[in-house]
Amino acid sequence: MRVETLPLSEDGSVHLTVYLQEPSRELPLWRTRPAVLVLPGGGYQMTSDREAEPVALSFLAEGFHAFVLRYSVGPRATYPNPLCDLSRAIKLVRDNAAAWGVRPDRIAVCGFSAGGHLAAALGTLWNDPGVQAAAGVAGDDNQPNALLLGYPVISAVEDSRQVWFTNQVSDPADTSLIAKLSGELNVGPHTPPTFMFHTYQDNVVPVENTLLFARALALADVPFEMHIFQRGGHGLAMAKRTTASSKRDDDAAGVEHWFALATAWLWRLFDPPSGTSAGSRRAHFGDLSHGNADRYAETGRFTLDTCLGDLLDDARSRAVIQRYLPAMVDAATGPGRDYALRTIMQYVDDPPDDATAQSLADELAGISNAAH
Repeated sequence: MRVETLPLSEDGSVHLTVYLQEPSRELPLWRTRPAVLVLPGGGYQMTSDREAEPVALSFLAEGFHAFVLRYSVGPRATYPNPLCDLSRAIKLVRDNAAAWGVRPDRIAVCGFSAGGHLAAALGTLWNDPGVQAAAGVAGDDNQPNALLLGYPVISAVEDSRQVWFTNQVSDPADTSLIAKLSGELNVGPHTPPTFMFHTYQDNVVPVENTLLFARALALADVPFEMHIFQRGGHGLAMAKRTTASSKRDDDAAGVEHWFALATAWLWRLFDPPSGTSAGSRRAHFGDLSHGNADRYAETGRFTLDTCLGDLLDDARSRAVIQRYLPAMVDAATGPGRDYALRTIMQYVDDPPDDATAQSLADELAGISNAAH
C-alpha cells in the first residue's frame, strides 16, 4: 500500500491523503481500479478522524483505491471554498489516473454528515459555472461518478439555523445561499447514482434530510439505493467499536451493515456482471393506469397503452398476448382488466425486456393496421 499526503492549500490545512493499492503481476485484472474519495463530517467546523482513515482503509480492503480530503473548515468554510477544495481534489485524482492506476470514470465520493452535504453539493453543483470558475476546473474535471452519503445534511430550506449552514455563509442573516446549499433543490440528470444510509433515531441530523434527497432523485429519475436503520444516533462512521465515540454507539446494532451494502452497490454500478441489464422502466406517479388507459372503441387501434380488458376481449389481440404474456390472460376477469397493458405487465413474474415489449407492440399495431 502506498500512502501519501498532498497539500491543496498554501498552509497545508486543506490536503488530500492518498491510499493506493500496489500493482501486482498476480492481479492482472486490477492494473486499474475504481476509487472512493472520503469526506469526513464535522459541521464544517472540523473533520472527524473517525470518518476518515478507518473508512478509507475499509474501502481499500474491498479493492478500491481510497482518498481522504481534509477540506476548508471553520472561518474558511464559507461557500464555495469546501466545494472548490473537493472539485480540485477530484481533478487531481483524474489528472493522475494513469500514474495511480485509477479508472477516471469510476470515482465515487463518500461523505458523512456535513461531509455528506459537501458530497451532495458536488453531485448537484459540479457543473455550476460559478463553482467551476472559482475552482479552476472545466468540463467534467470535477464530476463524481457516484455518491455515497452517510446520515447527510441536505436541506438549508428546512433549517438554516444549524451550525453547518452558518459556517457556510459570511453573514448568518444572509439567506441568499439557502437554495444553493439545499441539495434537494439542485438534483437533476447530471446528478450521479447515489447510495444513502441514515438512522431514524438520529438526534442531530434529522432523517428527513435523506428522505428529501431520495425524493428529489426519484423525481429526476436518478438511480439510488437508500437504507434507513431504526436504531442509532448520529456520527456512527463504520458503526463498529473501532470507530465508536462512546459505548452508546453499541445501541446501533445493525447499522454496521451499511458498508457491505454500499460496497456491493458500488461494485454493481462500476463493474456490473456481464449480461446485466438496466432493468425495466420504473413506475411513476401519473403513469397510465385504469384512469387513463386508451379504449379501443375510442382510438380504433391496439397498443401497449390500450386497456387490458379491450385487448383480451378481442380474439386477435388476445392470441398475441397469449404468446407473449400468458399470465396476462389470467386477468381476463380480474381488476387488471381496467389497467393499461404497459402498466400491468411490469408486475408479472417475468416482465418482458425492451426488445420483447417492442415486438409485442409491433404485432398489436399490425392488428390495428389490418383492420383498417
